Amino acid sequence: MAVWRFFSNFVRMISETMKLKANTSLMIIIAAGILLQGIVAVQYYYTRSLLADELEKRAESEITMKAIIVKNILNMAERTASDQDIDKKWLGDTLNYRHIYPSSYNFILSETGELIAGPRHNEKKQREMQHIIDMINDSTVVKTKSNSGHTTIMPVKDSDGDEGIVFFAFFKGKPRWQIAVVCYDKEVYSKLKQMRLGTGLLLLAGLLVLGLIITRFVKNDRKLQKANMEQERIGSELRIATNIQKELLPRSFSLGRDDIDVYGSLTPAREVGGDLYDFFVRDEKLFFCIGDVSGKGVPSAIVMAVIHALFRMASAHENNPARIMQTINETACEHNDSNMFVTLFIGAIDLPTGHLRYCNAGHDKPIVVGSGALEAKANLPVGLFADYKYVMEETMLGDHATLFLYTDGLTEAKNVKREMFGLDRVIAALEPVRSHDLVEQMKQEVEAFCSDAKQSDDLTMLAIRYEKVTREKVLEESILLQNDVRQIKALNAFTMQVMERLGIDAKIAKQIKLAVEEAVVNVIDYAYPSEMTGNIDVQATSDGQCLKFVITDNGVAFDPTKEVKADTTLSAEDRPIGGLGILLVRELMNSINYERTNGRNVLTLTKKIVKS
Repeated sequence: MAVWRFFSNFVRMISETMKLKANTSLMIIIAAGILLQGIVAVQYYYTRSLLADELEKRAESEITMKAIIVKNILNMAERTASDQDIDKKWLGDTLNYRHIYPSSYNFILSETGELIAGPRHNEKKQREMQHIIDMINDSTVVKTKSNSGHTTIMPVKDSDGDEGIVFFAFFKGKPRWQIAVVCYDKEVYSKLKQMRLGTGLLLLAGLLVLGLIITRFVKNDRKLQKANMEQERIGSELRIATNIQKELLPRSFSLGRDDIDVYGSLTPAREVGGDLYDFFVRDEKLFFCIGDVSGKGVPSAIVMAVIHALFRMASAHENNPARIMQTINETACEHNDSNMFVTLFIGAIDLPTGHLRYCNAGHDKPIVVGSGALEAKANLPVGLFADYKYVMEETMLGDHATLFLYTDGLTEAKNVKREMFGLDRVIAALEPVRSHDLVEQMKQEVEAFCSDAKQSDDLTMLAIRYEKVTREKVLEESILLQNDVRQIKALNAFTMQVMERLGIDAKIAKQIKLAVEEAVVNVIDYAYPSEMTGNIDVQATSDGQCLKFVITDNGVAFDPTKEVKADTTLSAEDRPIGGLGILLVRELMNSINYERTNGRNVLTLTKKIVKS
């Protein structure tokens, strides 16, 4: 009813102002509305289909990974006589240590369909899980095969009416167990529903703006009054669109860390703008970007939302800013009939070392406060040529270094005399202070310079201050190993000795030992190929809150955080030790970080300490 009232009021306004017949105006507006809604609906269901396919791939990957973890645990139990009897509760906890989504969970069934291990649910959840197990064992329940044919799929609904889907498959080899993962639609499609709402409101705002443009040509006083009333209504809708755009930007600048201080500001020239910035921390690295979409208003805002989403997606599992930029560019060039482009700067700071990797796509060079502009190859803006190859550059940030990024709305801000603020004024106004104070002081400088002049372009700034943190160590031990798998026994003894000194909980200690062992086996297998020999230095440090294992070797460059060497089609019995160990390490540790420094591989594993 609300939608119909909107169209009725809009039709009445157009009919009076343009002297058109009501039915003609109605047909025009309904056609436009149906077209826009059709576009949104097609986009929604197409994206939902892609998400369903992606969920299937992630679920199959989750099943494969969890099966490998269980197989590794069983294999370790067979190799270690003292661990012959595996605690099923511990196995269930390990199996459900991390999930695809917060409410997802995994469980293992025997060949006959009996529960072996699963999560520690409350009574209500246990009944729901048992109902799912009964459905799996019920041959009358409709089940389908996945696109790959590797898993079986079954829809479910919990007691609250939330719909979900179960993926399950048998282990390859023995034992002939089944492993299942349960996911719920409310988490899988939550972002899609928000995007649908945002896109719909932006399209609605565009339709309202079109109506406003039509009414501007009307000279009649009565028509002008109605146009002003409609303009007020449009202002309200655009304020909603502005709020939606603000929601896409980081809501909080608190990263919960004392080694990095970040603050950003975006002031659009219109109700909605085409600038963007974003940042987040993953694997002890700060990923950040700042960009400027060509043009202004709603079209630029839509492109801004797309580029923001592409940055988040591309940087979720990639550390190289040039490859992230390449992915964004290739996608942005598809169906770019409007020929809109984006100047974009992407960077990644390794927080333990201050190593900065970055890629610039035609954007203004960032400024290192006190040192001038950062040397950066311009490259072409995003959205022009899909086959353009972007170049990554790197440098080291010193302690207390501040990186200041901005869009051209800062340097090209004009006063009433049409004079530009300019880069020299920007550099002169920069001070080595907290990021928040730096950005706010720069905004005051620009406002004072422009005075009563109207803002002509979006103004966006992002300040990043790096503080290399050195905490007092309560423990620092190291062991030097040869790249020989027979050294693992000495490694395990060293690891357990460290954790005994720190009084770490036995369950967590077992997980840490397993993670460190798998990481070192990966180094032995891949950093030292063929007959190559060398040493592996394992250093354990703790500040009383976190335990870090820094694994250093001088072998060939090998980044285990992104490379998977093993054949996932092999069973656990046929797969060599170590190939997928990094997946197990990610499951068991809080963070994992890789750097290639001075010709050496440096892998850091971090775990928050839980004392017994």
